[in-house]
Amino acid sequence: MKDTCDIGWWKDHILACNKKKLKKPAGRTPALFQLGWAKVTGNKRKKVGYNNSDNTDSSESESEPKLENVPCLEITVSDNPRVLQYLKCTGTSGGGGRSLPIIATQLFKKLFSQLSKKSNRKVVVDTQMHEWKWKNDHANHCMYATSCQQTVVDRSPEPPHPCSECGIVLHSRAFKNAIRQPVPSNKASKFINYRFRNALLGSIYARTIGVQEIVEAEVHF
Repeated sequence: MKDTCDIGWWKDHILACNKKKLKKPAGRTPALFQLGWAKVTGNKRKKVGYNNSDNTDSSESESEPKLENVPCLEITVSDNPRVLQYLKCTGTSGGGGRSLPIIATQLFKKLFSQLSKKSNRKVVVDTQMHEWKWKNDHANHCMYATSCQQTVVDRSPEPPHPCSECGIVLHSRAFKNAIRQPVPSNKASKFINYRFRNALLGSIYARTIGVQEIVEAEVHF
């Protein structure tokens, strides 16, 4: 009391206590872990018991299928029906290079038929071979570019197309001109140049079918 029988301080005390009772105690903000969130790796948060796959956009969760590479299918009759016709016309292993007369004129200032030295003729033939744009595969009835990329993207169930290099050969003028040649008759076949008669392969085939003695092919190694 301030003085005897003075209750002023008591009244002040009661008034102050009543004001404290009217104020609500400040509650603590609940942590995220109390609301059901749990810590996961990668500094990500997910709610306990929450299935992300149910509400995740399929475009984000599903990855694109991985495209595998497959061997190039090369140039076949499915690309041009005249491919087999061309292979029946020639015994050479490739095509698309310059003609022998043009190469011989550039190298020796003579036509190929005028070259007397066998070594010079071989130089011209080898030069043409290195200029080939495609190789012939008689066993598998197809051709492929000398610069074939070897593999293409597998787009199953659709059949893959030849690689871009084989596609260039397929649409080239030299290739189109070559496959337009008709198959020579049996009588005309005897005039085919000896360079296009593979005696070694002919001897192997004759031996496997048992007619080597009849054919009597001369093999030059």
